Amino acid sequence: MFKKTIFVIFALLFVLIMLGQTQVTARRVKVKVVDTANKPLENVTITLTSPGRSDLRKEFHTNKKGESGFMLPMEIKTAHFLLEKEGYQTFQQTVELRTMRKSQAAFKYEGTFTLYRTDERSPEQEATNREAYNDALPLFNAGIKLFQAEKFAEAVEQFEKALTVKPDFFEALENLAVSYFRAEQFEKAIEAAKKCVDIKPDSYQMLKMISVSYSALGDEESASEYLEKMKELPDAQLSPEELFNMAVTAANQGNDQEAKTLFERSVELKPDFPQGHFQLGMCYFRLQDFEGAEKELNTYLELDPEGEHAQVAKAVLEHINKK
Repeated sequence: MFKKTIFVIFALLFVLIMLGQTQVTARRVKVKVVDTANKPLENVTITLTSPGRSDLRKEFHTNKKGESGFMLPMEIKTAHFLLEKEGYQTFQQTVELRTMRKSQAAFKYEGTFTLYRTDERSPEQEATNREAYNDALPLFNAGIKLFQAEKFAEAVEQFEKALTVKPDFFEALENLAVSYFRAEQFEKAIEAAKKCVDIKPDSYQMLKMISVSYSALGDEESASEYLEKMKELPDAQLSPEELFNMAVTAANQGNDQEAKTLFERSVELKPDFPQGHFQLGMCYFRLQDFEGAEKELNTYLELDPEGEHAQVAKAVLEHINKK
């Protein structure tokens, strides 16, 4: 009986020793991922590697609570976390695992990571952005002064330097495009203006510059392509004068139907626009809409009785009245 008892005691000791060894051979790591509003993020891909183990690579995903748990061998002292989720900035951090330890007894490790959306900036990014802006602003201002002095090539250099310091300085990119254009470096003007359009698709100025630059290079097909893009812009993005100029271009190309639509949009935005009413009236006349022509030409004469087109307007009205 005594021997049997001793055997049982040794067996229990062996089990306890084995359990103790098991407890210290691996550690439990729990990671939580939240957004900047401290809300849990689901389906974040967590890729874990270790600088000390080139063969270690594990991938996990967070649950609805934004959490993911896994085991790591105790020999892993440092872990590199790569967190990815669509719509959010990629996050990377190398962590000494001992800093995540929550319990001296249970070998549990916990950490929380915050992901920023792609349209957000972390405090560190904000600080870097402000520093870059402060460094780029004097270069930008120097470029503006040179541009105003019509030293376009020199202005180009300053705007390029500003963009080297702060690549997302949109105003510097716009002014670089305009400076290239004024320096008659049309290919470079197109390249810079297209970058602006990628960021701000409804930039009438940049679209017009691209169209005119292509025309200056003899590429009328590409010039027409960007002219069409300008016409697609909502009226809120265009002034009556810009619509008027686009209409005149269409009319000069023999496209009176399109010109009519653009002239109509122009005078709708600016009812007291004499030139708009005159050109719209003439457009109606060429399209044989005599009632519309009469109305618009009379409006023109009411707004500008002694205008440069007054005699033409009166002659056309007289011709219409004889029909």
